Amino acid sequence: MANYAVDKVTGLKYNVDEWMIHCENRSIGECPICDEDVFIKADKSPKRSTHFSHYPHSSCPTIKENRKPFIDLPPSDIDEKNAIRLKKEFTENLYGIYLKCNSLADGIKFSVFRELILSFTQKNIWNYKGLTLKYIPYILLACREKFPTNESSFRKENVYFIFEPNMRYGDDLWNKPQKIKQKMWKVFLSNGDFEEFNISDEWIVEPYWFENTRSKIQDIIK
Repeated sequence: MANYAVDKVTGLKYNVDEWMIHCENRSIGECPICDEDVFIKADKSPKRSTHFSHYPHSSCPTIKENRKPFIDLPPSDIDEKNAIRLKKEFTENLYGIYLKCNSLADGIKFSVFRELILSFTQKNIWNYKGLTLKYIPYILLACREKFPTNESSFRKENVYFIFEPNMRYGDDLWNKPQKIKQKMWKVFLSNGDFEEFNISDEWIVEPYWFENTRSKIQDIIK
């Protein structure tokens, strides 16, 4: 199940409601993650909301069985000198990196954060050629099988994080930015729905639940 599809004619991304308005004469779109065809499904079912669905035998990682964790991807080459510099830079920016992971995952305990760093280190991802600091928060999240609801009061569903599936090596993500989408997706385990994030070097990412706080503060100060 997916909540967005790309219109092959215009190249624009729409949710189902927008698709019905702008692309009503077209029933086939493209998944923004795996680039495979998707189609509108359950549009006449009273028990399930209308959504985009992949065809059988899809390899899209939004389908749980297809997911390949980032830590399973080897490097094309290693750079130990860069790793030494990167570890120092990482330590200097540790709290900002934690805050970014915390926001993207809707809450992360410090014990979980340490677990992510341990997995990252055990797989020697520090040594991946060309790695820069801005990718580390995203990779840390993609190193874990899932983030369950019982670890955070702000997390409403079990989720996991993925990059696009068309990578042979882990370092393709930053060494081939023209070919590999510079995005990460948070996938909801219950239905394969997802939320998209652009990979950026901004440390502070505002979580969705903060909007409620903003509204309350606006009411106070107006």
